[in-house]
Amino acid sequence: MSGETEANVSGWTTDTLKEFLDLKAAHLAEMANARAAHAADLRQADQEALQLALQNTKEHFERLNENAARTIEERAHFVANEVFNPFRDQVNEALTLARGRQAGVGHSLGVIVSAVAFSATVIGIIVVLANVLTKG
Repeated sequence: MSGETEANVSGWTTDTLKEFLDLKAAHLAEMANARAAHAADLRQADQEALQLALQNTKEHFERLNENAARTIEERAHFVANEVFNPFRDQVNEALTLARGRQAGVGHSLGVIVSAVAFSATVIGIIVVLANVLTKG
């Protein structure tokens, strides 16, 4: 009888049901294998992405450390404010004194020129008066 049913009840037999279920099981196994392979590919891609991120992070911190070292080296050449401020104050004071001297010399020169001009005028008046009085 091979597990067949009557013709008016169903077209399935135990053999066709077994074949169908075997095909379904094979298809499910194939899908499970494909999913497992896909999951393995995803894990591999994740690992590669993590390695790349780790490498980029290492390079980033190496550049930061290089920049920090360069900054420390450059700062070693700077003058500290505690040293610079007194020097700046002395230079400002010297410049102020130099400007004062220059202004003082300019004013003194003006006074001298004015005094010479005044003296020349007085002497000129005296000479003119002396000439007028002696001729007269």
